[in-house]
Amino acid sequence: MRRMTLVRSLLALLSLAACAATAEGGALLSAVKHGAASDVRRALAEAGNPNDADADGTTALHWAVHRADLAS
Repeated sequence: MRRMTLVRSLLALLSLAACAATAEGGALLSAVKHGAASDVRRALAEAGNPNDADADGTTALHWAVHRADLAS
């Protein structure tokens, strides 16, 4: 019984950590969201992941289209 409680607690913590990482989205996503073209170029040069997404699934491409930002 005690082992199952520990396993459930660890799974819950891992789930929370994954959600926090997803919510953050990464440097590329943040740069596109804020319209900072120089930061976008820097994040891409540092191998920023274009597939990183906000908690709701919104990616850097979604934000660039939303902002009608051709530079990003």
